[in-house]
Amino acid sequence: MPNPYVVVVDDCPDEIFLVSRIIDQHELSVDLRVLHNGAEAIDVLGDPGGRIPDLIILDNKLPFFTGI
Repeated sequence: MPNPYVVVVDDCPDEIFLVSRIIDQHELSVDLRVLHNGAEAIDVLGDPGGRIPDLIILDNKLPFFTGI
């Protein structure tokens, strides 16, 4: 069974670090993908052949494309 696939969409390095740190501290086995803006998220998550995330952590105040 593959590891859970977690996608973080955030432009703030501190927030990305926080999520990574939590995963590390709890020794979770996840496939973590970090995307830095809404355009990247649309490209990656909109790919019909791409892997479907088990969890998306999304900043709702991204530049250009909001998380909403």
